[in-house]
Amino acid sequence: RHVRPHTDEKPYACEDVGCGKLFYTQKQLKEHKTVRPKKHACSDCSKKFDRPYKLTRHARTHTGYKAYACKAAGCSKAYYSRDELIRH
Repeated sequence: RHVRPHTDEKPYACEDVGCGKLFYTQKQLKEHKTVRPKKHACSDCSKKFDRPYKLTRHARTHTGYKAYACKAAGCSKAYYSRDELIRH
């Protein structure tokens, strides 16, 4: 499964009209299709999130700080959250 991000293989597609987003795992597709109220707003850009941890992760994008780096040989990717690194 970890190899998929390196090959860009995204076999799971959202079939909703007008969407077409692709995902590495079935779990990611399921999460994408789950609708939740977005009541946590970013004070910098007003983007809204359904979970407080997602707002916290997003806030790092304003600083550019990526604390979670992949340690696989030859991979230089880094991420804003541990969850993103694990999904990678």
